[in-house]
Amino acid sequence: MLEKCDVKSLDQNVFSLIGEQWMLITAGTAEHCNTMTASWGGLGVLWGSDVATCYIRPQRYTYEFVEGSDYFTLSFFGPEYRKALALCGAQSGREVDKVKECGFTVRTGEGGAPYFAEA
Repeated sequence: MLEKCDVKSLDQNVFSLIGEQWMLITAGTAEHCNTMTASWGGLGVLWGSDVATCYIRPQRYTYEFVEGSDYFTLSFFGPEYRKALALCGAQSGREVDKVKECGFTVRTGEGGAPYFAEA
């Protein structure tokens, strides 16, 4: 279940979360979304606003979804999902239904942005 929280209450190291444990960047709708694994990006503050910075090559299928959406999500998982995250980084959503292959349950958050219940 998605819960709104004050980001200042998070007690995890974002360098470890992103760089070592990886994250999924997801955009689209609950019915039609795509996700990709990323081990780069940043979380921080820009002019008084909390921000996430994600870099996605235009050739990536997820790029189309992020560009066509007002919102995207970042999902972080426990170590038991490492194989699923590896699949999401190695396979293209053009050829494989990554959500189905990983057994993820799509939920929607702010603005209808898709995320995964398992995250």
